[in-house]
Amino acid sequence: MNLLKIPIILLLLIFAGVVVAGCGDRNIRLSDDGYNTGASLKNIKGYKDTQINLGSFYNNAAKAKRYAYFSTDKSVSYSTNSLLPDYMWYCFKKAFTEIGMLVNETDEAPSLSLIINDINDTGLKCDINLYKDDGLEYVKELIVTMPAVSGTADSDPTLLEKKAYDMMDAVIAALLNDKEFKTSLSKAPAVAVDKKIKGTLVGIVKAVDTAANEIIVGSGRIANMVSIGDTIYAETDGGRINMEVSFPMQTIARCRILEKDRKSITKIQKGDMVYK
Repeated sequence: MNLLKIPIILLLLIFAGVVVAGCGDRNIRLSDDGYNTGASLKNIKGYKDTQINLGSFYNNAAKAKRYAYFSTDKSVSYSTNSLLPDYMWYCFKKAFTEIGMLVNETDEAPSLSLIINDINDTGLKCDINLYKDDGLEYVKELIVTMPAVSGTADSDPTLLEKKAYDMMDAVIAALLNDKEFKTSLSKAPAVAVDKKIKGTLVGIVKAVDTAANEIIVGSGRIANMVSIGDTIYAETDGGRINMEVSFPMQTIARCRILEKDRKSITKIQKGDMVYK
């Protein structure tokens, strides 16, 4: 075959398919149009007419691609019809709308952002951030584990596709069933006296490197909430520990413990709330 006679657009499409599929021997195609809410979401009550805005969704999963994630053994790729975070965004929108929520209808509504930390065919880890009046009202890492597909059914593409959509159901249901999320969504923004006591919530501790004196703080809007040189602090079981922002990025900020609190770095734990 003379490759010169093959239309360039066809070559580009072939190349794109290889890139999306990555290292998976088989590819399961997913789309927000193909996703439909399951029974676990249809039975959720209490959100009718609740206002919410869906903000930015991000992909920080090291083992996922821009348009795909993979099975744990790398034999199957799950490719999405849009960027992986955008696919999840539209699934959230469809699910929220179907249970009666009013999505992206007013700028005054609380805004939800999501950060994918890890994803494969057996589970998903993601950070959920809920903002009100530009302040971080709710932050939590959701961890969803999916049952393994057993026996010969492992090779059934229809079953694998359903399992992928079931995982979206599971993470959305986990969020909606969280009482703290429901309370944060419905209550008024924190009053000024609370901000004087605890400050403004900017994120949570994602990682601690005691040897390097580095703390990683994360949230969906942290780049808009802190700047280089800002002093922020973690509320820990051992009290308040101050740190300086050394390198803010889109969803995380690298920080260093101030010298006066350096000996307290061992008291900081992953998941501690961080304020400014």
